Amino acid sequence: MIEEWLNEYGEVTSFSFMIYSYYGVRDNAIINFALTDKLINSNMVKTRYCQSIEDVHEESAEELNVKRGLNVQWVFPQSLTSKHQKIIIDTISDGLDHLNIAYDLYGVLGDVN
Repeated sequence: MIEEWLNEYGEVTSFSFMIYSYYGVRDNAIINFALTDKLINSNMVKTRYCQSIEDVHEESAEELNVKRGLNVQWVFPQSLTSKHQKIIIDTISDGLDHLNIAYDLYGVLGDVN
């Protein structure tokens, strides 16, 4: 999907979080519903995004210098304003806090070509 979006839109922006607690389908649905609602209400024209969820096992964790857990990425098919980046980071972080899920913001990559 990301490669397809790069070809179509020319750039993507990715938000990567490491999650260290149980993170189920319900948790993910709650976060995504809140995120979509916030973006629509902030007049973001394209609220389309995809998600990648990957287990980070012991060996990978050592290589990446992180703890074991899940790497969850939200990927948008465009460059984002700092306002929208803040909304995305705050909404995901607030949702994870509300659900008592341990996490770290791993990074934001924009304009990936």
